[in-house]
Amino acid sequence: MEIGKAIELELGNRQGQRTDKELRENLPEVKGKRTRDIAAKKSGLGSGKTFESAKKVTETGSPELVKKMDKYDLVVSDYLAIIISS
Repeated sequence: MEIGKAIELELGNRQGQRTDKELRENLPEVKGKRTRDIAAKKSGLGSGKTFESAKKVTETGSPELVKKMDKYDLVVSDYLAIIISS
């Protein structure tokens, strides 16, 4: 999870440029990846959605819960459900 957080910090809050106030050139759209997807891949979590869930667990869960998640005792969504239900 620490790798994913570091990648998020490095990439920052990337956003496209506003085009509603300028004339657009006739250029093809550039389709990139979301920061959370890049962070998920690098940290071995698979999807950006799973990364966001794991991030929420590390930010709001108890240290014991985070340690269990890091050992892959359960899937990330189960840990998120524990936090939501408490």
